[in-house]
Amino acid sequence: MGIEYVIKSIGALAVVILMANILLKKMNAVTTKGAKNMKILEKMPLSRTSSLYIIEVTGKHYLMSGTEQHNEILKELDEVQMANYLDNQTQQNEKTKVFLTETIVGKKNKWLEKRKQG
Repeated sequence: MGIEYVIKSIGALAVVILMANILLKKMNAVTTKGAKNMKILEKMPLSRTSSLYIIEVTGKHYLMSGTEQHNEILKELDEVQMANYLDNQTQQNEKTKVFLTETIVGKKNKWLEKRKQG
């Protein structure tokens, strides 16, 4: 029960995360089968009953509001606005990857130091 156990645990966790990701993608494909030309790219809740959406319908992008009683297209987004949105998403994804990598490596290094000391 040493470093092999930790490596096996991390590997098992990675497999579980990968399988959950695959399962969620398959479930999403099944639930959106009827909407091949429409995608919800992002949803931002504003309150318990209302949200803002960025949606794609047949290649065009829209900012849309939705509540339990009413849905409305607020604005069609042009290509510059979508490029800015996609750039921002890419930057956020990169920041998340860096944060997770630094956190995992940091915890691993702390664990190894404790193991050497103890």
